[in-house]
Amino acid sequence: MIPEFGERLPGIDYIDRPGAYAFIRDGARRLALMRVAPERHYLPGGGIEPGETPDESMAREIAEEMAHTAIVGRLFARATQYIASTRGGHFAVHAHYFDVTLGAPLAREPEHELLWLPPEKAQTMLVRDADRWALALFLGIDPA
Repeated sequence: MIPEFGERLPGIDYIDRPGAYAFIRDGARRLALMRVAPERHYLPGGGIEPGETPDESMAREIAEEMAHTAIVGRLFARATQYIASTRGGHFAVHAHYFDVTLGAPLAREPEHELLWLPPEKAQTMLVRDADRWALALFLGIDPA
C-alpha cells in the first residue's frame, strides 16, 4: 500500500500529478535540496511527462534543475501527497523516490539554487510531508 500524506478534502477533484524525486549525496554525505523560493525547499525532481518512465523523468529533471547528467539508481519508495496550490487547484502528487548519483556537468545553467545540507537539516527544510517521510526511510530512521 502506498502511504498518503496531506489532507484529502471531501468533494474536491484532485488532479493526478506523477513525479520523480531524488536522494543525492555528495562526498561529505550531505543531501541535495533545491531552493525554488525563499523557504521553499524540495528534493531534486518534478513531474513525469506523458510518455516518460519515472526513471527517464528523473534523469531529465536532474539535467534541468541541477545541470548534470544522472545515474538513476533504485526506486527507493513511493508516496502520495495531497496539496492545494497557491495558484489554485488541488493535486495528488504521486511521488517516486530514487537513489541517484550525479554524473557529468552539463553546459547549461541550473533552474534552481542547489543546497548541500546535512541530512538532519534537510529533513527540517523539506516542504512536503511525503518527502520528509521518504527521506527518513532513506536515512534508516523510523518515520513514525
